[in-house]
Amino acid sequence: MVSKWEDRVQALREALPSSVSQVGYVDDAAWSGDPSQLDVNEFQLMQYSVAPVAIQSGINHEWIIGNFSGDENLETWLAGQLGAYEIQGFGFGLYLIQDVEN
Repeated sequence: MVSKWEDRVQALREALPSSVSQVGYVDDAAWSGDPSQLDVNEFQLMQYSVAPVAIQSGINHEWIIGNFSGDENLETWLAGQLGAYEIQGFGFGLYLIQDVEN
């Protein structure tokens, strides 16, 4: 399972600037506003896959990894949370978001 996950995340990892040592991480729990809904297994798999970059739950970083099961409200949610941002999609609900105001 880990190697399939790594394959999914590889393009996202390669898109991160080499100078980045820490990123934020949001998933479907962000939309609900309930941090206890964070998918801990996927969070840990993501941490493993992007190491040595450290991930921290939340959007308080210039670079943020998004991992969503659906994206129909993603752009609206991001605009309300970040203001100005750039986003790259990598399939499988994975996104790399840059908070250009951070």
